[in-house]
Amino acid sequence: MRMLYTITLSFLLGTTVIVGCKRSANVPEIQTSSTEAELNRLRAERDERIGQLRDQSAEQTVKITELNLERDRLNDDKKRLEVEIEGLQSELKAQTLNAQQKTILEAQLAALQSEKDANDAKLKNNETELLAATNLIKELNGQVTTLKAEITRLHSRILELERLLAAEKAKNTSAAQTSPPGTATPATTATPATTATPATTATPATTATPATTATPATTATPATAKSYATFRSTVKADCLAIPGTSTAENTQLSALPCTVANTQQFETPNAASSIFFSIISRSSAKCVGLVAGTLQTENAAVVQKSCVADASDQQWEFFTRGPAEFRLRNKASNKCLKILTDGKLVQADCATNASYFTWSTVP
Repeated sequence: MRMLYTITLSFLLGTTVIVGCKRSANVPEIQTSSTEAELNRLRAERDERIGQLRDQSAEQTVKITELNLERDRLNDDKKRLEVEIEGLQSELKAQTLNAQQKTILEAQLAALQSEKDANDAKLKNNETELLAATNLIKELNGQVTTLKAEITRLHSRILELERLLAAEKAKNTSAAQTSPPGTATPATTATPATTATPATTATPATTATPATTATPATTATPATAKSYATFRSTVKADCLAIPGTSTAENTQLSALPCTVANTQQFETPNAASSIFFSIISRSSAKCVGLVAGTLQTENAAVVQKSCVADASDQQWEFFTRGPAEFRLRNKASNKCLKILTDGKLVQADCATNASYFTWSTVP
């Protein structure tokens, strides 16, 4: 099927523009493959920045630890030497010492004083190194701040590219599902002129086309046919499902062994034309959303509830993580759909890099 959407990127500004119109001759289409290559490059650059940040932080920690240990050891030696020198000085003041004893104590005192002077010199050098290390830490902290800003900038660009990739793949998937192979775009075949009742057959009356067959209702608007998708967890290989055949409000969703049951089939009616879209259960006709009052709650239950037009807690977006895998992020909470070890579905911080967030579609 010919693509009806033109996608342009402004990589220098880090922005994304999606135009829903026919391809213009003067606006080139950005292929998904080139976008993926740019996304992979940005991820590698981000990881390199993070590695630099970690290395610098480790270097600071090791340097400060070594200097502090050396300072403590030198201070302990200083205290010991001062105690020993004070003891020898007290002995020298005693009146009972003979000349030989006094000579021996004076030699010992001189040796201790020399050792103390050397220790004091080491302490002074340690103070100099600590001062240099402190200045280095200030410099490294400035570099850390710069790296954090770079990481934030790169992460923002990665998110924009991931949204673009997800929207592109969603459009391609929707187009493939709604248009059978070898058929034209539904919009161009809604009411073919060749199927109207020819005026030349209106008379005689015995050959007139019965009114009930003039325009068959089954071919009037083929675009209304719904398509459904099944979402499979990459970590458990189970599928997103409505427990049992429940239609109850605020029933928490689960991941169950994949089947062809309607409880595991979901419609995404506007995924091909918008970044955010609804996920509607085929079995209950309810929308996947969040319980009121839990939008910012970590591990809050993801439920089915009556669909409300434009309700942000019922709006989701594809958030790509691989060639055929993605996350589903909620518009209201900015958190992602996550599967717990017991199969329950919740929302959690998207920044967590875990396979419990990753999904794929089942043909």
